[in-house]
Amino acid sequence: MRWDRFTLLGLAAILAGEVVAAEPRPAAPLPLGASLRLGTTDLRAGGLGGHEGGGFALFPDGKLAATVNDTAVQLWDLSTGRVREAMALPTNTGLSDEALKRLSPKYTNHTNRRAVWSPDGQSLIVPWRGLLFRYPLPAKGEPTRLPLIDDDTGVSFAAFAQPDDTLFALANSGTLHEFRPKSQDWEKIDIPAVDQPSLMPLCLAVGTGVVATGGRDGHIRLWSSSARKALAAIEVSGQISGLSISADGKWLVANFRKKDGEQFNLGLWSLPEGKRVQQWHVASAENVLALNRDGTRLAIREVGSDPLDSKVGLRDVVCVYDATTGKKLYTFPTEGDEHLQRLAFAPDGSRLFAFGDHCVIHRWDVTTGKPVDADIGHLGAVQVVLALKDHRVLTGGNDGRIVLWDEAGREVRRFAGHRRAVTGLALSPDGKTLYSSSMDRSVRAWTVADGKERRVKQFEQTPEFSSGVEALAVSPDGKTLAVGYMAGVRLLSAGDFAVGDLLALPSDPNGPMAYDNWARCVQFLADGRLIASNYQRSVRAWDMEKKRVIATASPGREIRMSTLPVPPRTATGFAVSPDGKTVAVPFSVSSRKPGPTSPKKLTKVLACVGFWDLETGLEVGRAEVAAETQLLAIAHTPDGKSVLVGDEVKGRIWQVDVESQKVTRTFDSGRHFPRALAVFPDGKGFVSGGTDTTALVWKLDPK
Repeated sequence: MRWDRFTLLGLAAILAGEVVAAEPRPAAPLPLGASLRLGTTDLRAGGLGGHEGGGFALFPDGKLAATVNDTAVQLWDLSTGRVREAMALPTNTGLSDEALKRLSPKYTNHTNRRAVWSPDGQSLIVPWRGLLFRYPLPAKGEPTRLPLIDDDTGVSFAAFAQPDDTLFALANSGTLHEFRPKSQDWEKIDIPAVDQPSLMPLCLAVGTGVVATGGRDGHIRLWSSSARKALAAIEVSGQISGLSISADGKWLVANFRKKDGEQFNLGLWSLPEGKRVQQWHVASAENVLALNRDGTRLAIREVGSDPLDSKVGLRDVVCVYDATTGKKLYTFPTEGDEHLQRLAFAPDGSRLFAFGDHCVIHRWDVTTGKPVDADIGHLGAVQVVLALKDHRVLTGGNDGRIVLWDEAGREVRRFAGHRRAVTGLALSPDGKTLYSSSMDRSVRAWTVADGKERRVKQFEQTPEFSSGVEALAVSPDGKTLAVGYMAGVRLLSAGDFAVGDLLALPSDPNGPMAYDNWARCVQFLADGRLIASNYQRSVRAWDMEKKRVIATASPGREIRMSTLPVPPRTATGFAVSPDGKTVAVPFSVSSRKPGPTSPKKLTKVLACVGFWDLETGLEVGRAEVAAETQLLAIAHTPDGKSVLVGDEVKGRIWQVDVESQKVTRTFDSGRHFPRALAVFPDGKGFVSGGTDTTALVWKLDPK
């Protein structure tokens, strides 16, 4: 039997994991040129989950898992937390551009990443660009694209239904289809289509012998995959946003929203009896929910006030209910800004798995309500890094954590307090005080020696502070903090956090007005000048005595800032030369040529680093770095001879010579995907913070 081989593989993996666990496990291999990893990549998929989150599928026996992010499909051994296999996403759909355009627009450029295992464990189905691809396991070459449902309809969801392992797909048109392996074609199921607007999620759920679809019209359509006939529909009083069926096909749960208000509900139905047995209110209506095998436990992602700090606004939590009584058993808060997209119970119901846009596999013990895994490093992308004189490193993460690491890569202490992504770190001139900023709209001061919090400035949510604090810097004399946020740069007293002047960024003629004043990055220079940039990479310099703008370095109209996907926050937006005379800014240039259908057809995107004179605001140089990528992080070397730039598209870091304006060295970080860079003061190395939740220390030739 095919199951026997995978069962033996899973057993071997567990035994191997137990043997390894008896001794310290070797660290994951480092990219060439890196000397140290701060944190762990265990159960961290890396990359970006995107707005639709990452894909997660639990193997039928619960010993393996598959994850899908923006770049790859990975198979995880859950006993060791390590990747067993990694496979690239499809590079060629096999369809013409015209054929892709005919697919429903919502899924032509994105994947919903709801990967599913075949019940026999022999393959994995992954939706991509509105199409379905089958990966044979073990992986062998490129995946196979399944046929189109029709010329104009992409796929929203796909799932296997037992007992005959039939693949079902819910198309963007709201119609249900069954895949016939013999004919290699789709057959439409004769049940009413899901009546669904384009902006609402479609819902598909399967169990043994039954398939369910749901939509805004308040009807759950059921199809018996064993009897091959439609079953009686279930009607609820509202728009259905989530469905889940227990693996045995006996229980169905629906998340729906009443038509006459904002009230969200969960309902539980016994399918053999055809009746609802429970209904209760929840905090939100989301298509992120899961039932355990016997239908006694229900997990759902809800959105509500932070359970520990109501001032930071809404955040995701995972709630586990007793499905038969509606009683809430546990609440698992997410960390930082993580947005969970997948939930799954282990086959025996003892553990709950979650996966989201941080691309981290979370595990909780359902019987105790506690996390399973050791708390090491970060649980989200590393947003900010500080490289200290003694080669220690400070990191701030998307999970709200701040960690101090020693020169050997060991965690020294943690600075706990932020409830959202950390966006800025700055040390006082004497090195004794650490200042931090966060998307939780707070600025905090810490004692470096013991990690204790000394002061907090919590900004209230106002129209000018609807978002969080984006950046932070401390003046050379240690008396003033500069805080970047939606309205510009706000000055604070470093001693007592008293609020001072607001420095507004002048209007940018090259960018949308909504982002003109939004200060993304701030930095004090040794002579006291303050530098800030907005979301369009325009850089301004202020004379702090007169509180006036003395120079503006603004990219021209040729610059495109949104050609390629850009993460919601970038820790570094520019780098000032050590002598304070020039500023380096990463940007993209698009080349265009006339075409038969469009006079301005985009042909190529080129990532560059521009150099501007801070006195005149004029561009004095430009280095072409790479094509088809988006530069994000940037840092100057202490000698002023080089700048380092990195991106999240190709996962590379480039060293650019300032004088020749040429790339002199390339660091390939693999799946690290750098988001932040900092060079050690002695110039012998640098640190990168990545989306794989770790920081890497790299050697740097001072020559």
